[in-house]
Amino acid sequence: MPLAIFLVTFCLALWMLFIWLNSRGKFMFLHCVALNRADVVEPWNRFGEIANSLFWFRFVLGLIGMVIMLPLLGLGILSAIPMFRNDAWTFVGIMILIGLGFAMVLIGIFFLLIRKLTTDFVVPIMFLRGSRCLAAWSEFRQLLRANFGQFVLYLLFQLVISIVIGMMVLVVVIVTCCIAGCLLSIPYLGTVLFLPVIVFKRAYSLYYLAQYGPAYNVFQPATAPSP
Repeated sequence: MPLAIFLVTFCLALWMLFIWLNSRGKFMFLHCVALNRADVVEPWNRFGEIANSLFWFRFVLGLIGMVIMLPLLGLGILSAIPMFRNDAWTFVGIMILIGLGFAMVLIGIFFLLIRKLTTDFVVPIMFLRGSRCLAAWSEFRQLLRANFGQFVLYLLFQLVISIVIGMMVLVVVIVTCCIAGCLLSIPYLGTVLFLPVIVFKRAYSLYYLAQYGPAYNVFQPATAPSP
């Protein structure tokens, strides 16, 4: 039991550390893409407060997801173990497993959409306004409500882009006899080699958001300079 408690606590602390670093990194990377620079210290210090707000939002969202998903997963395991041990797969048991699996998929898609919209649009709004995550989400909800169809098309096209990128990477891995795959699997080297694609995906959402007016354009000051 002490070992289990230690492992759970260690994994939770490690997960929080990665989310915190990733939240800071999102603003650093957005800063560099928007200004076409390679700064590290300035964005790390400048966006520390709003990055912490993003961290807490993502952390609480992750906890909510675990609270919802873990009981469903546990119920599915408890339902499957007796049937697996006795080799007695009943129609009711199978339907329960299918229903639980379908519910978990829908919940997973919902949380993935929140994560996608947060990264693509809420983070740039926080970058422009210097506001906290919930305030940026409140502003984005108004924009989303007024242009719901356009954002649905954006998400569908993002899916197409991801499929195309995945196919291109697969082709390169096959052509190079898995050498490219081995290089991409190395953390730092893989990020450097994949950097053009990462920059493209980050810049794509920024340019899409900029079409809704100068107030949403991260490539220029949010307010015009005085005469």
